[in-house]
Amino acid sequence: MSRVTACIVPLAWRGLCAALLVAAPPAVAEPVTDRILSDVSLIDDPGCARVKINFNLPVRYLSHFPYDRGRDLCIRIRPIAIAANDKLFRFGREALRAPASDLAAINSIEYLGDAVGGPCLNIFFRYPVNYKVGQGPDYRSIDVAISGPQPAASCRPGQPDDPASPPPPASGPQSPSEAR
Repeated sequence: MSRVTACIVPLAWRGLCAALLVAAPPAVAEPVTDRILSDVSLIDDPGCARVKINFNLPVRYLSHFPYDRGRDLCIRIRPIAIAANDKLFRFGREALRAPASDLAAINSIEYLGDAVGGPCLNIFFRYPVNYKVGQGPDYRSIDVAISGPQPAASCRPGQPDDPASPPPPASGPQSPSEAR
């Protein structure tokens, strides 16, 4: 009899534990609020390195300079939705580890919240490269397509063969008559 009782007690405990697990509320991850930059990823295809820089909050791509080639790239961004008292975005400075790629040739990636003219995401290259910049489709990333020393029309921001890839920015301001 004691042998049967010993088997029943552990089964009862298992049922109780299972019931408690089902009744427990799900765990919710807290958003990362002490950093602007999240991470960087790279897809290195022949003739085109696609770099995706992810943010911990939604951002809007505004502009970049120089336009299509250079050794230093400044990408102007603006937060879409942040707390009114969030000084980190306006005054913070952060950096990400540059992904290893001979084609992309990135030395460093830095965010400067206190840059003259507004927040700037800087990418520094080992040598002058050709690139195109675009808004990530999720508004939490900036996409940079780097073709290396030679320009390549097929090297565009976004994932390769992605129909939802953002179009490259307009080459300049258009007058209403040019837009028609």
